[in-house]
Amino acid sequence: MSMQHESSSQFPGGPSTGKVGRGGLNPKLIGLIIAAAVAIAFFFQNGGRTRIWFLLFSFTSKTRTAIIVAMALGAVMDRVFTSWWTKRRAEKAASKS
Repeated sequence: MSMQHESSSQFPGGPSTGKVGRGGLNPKLIGLIIAAAVAIAFFFQNGGRTRIWFLLFSFTSKTRTAIIVAMALGAVMDRVFTSWWTKRRAEKAASKS
């Protein structure tokens, strides 16, 4: 008697169908959704007023406004630093050639 080997193609989503790892929820997407929910909750829970000192200026503003300004300044600093770093590496690579 010979034993027959069943192919995994008979099962939906088996390795031979090319659908491995597809169709389910992506863990990165779940993490992004959780992070966004936490950020939104943090934003709305910090609506109180606070005194802000910046260089020579002092003013009262909502905490969420300060958070948005800090995030915007951080994004601008990231872009400036990244472009500087990329340019620096390109110049070093060009000087080595």
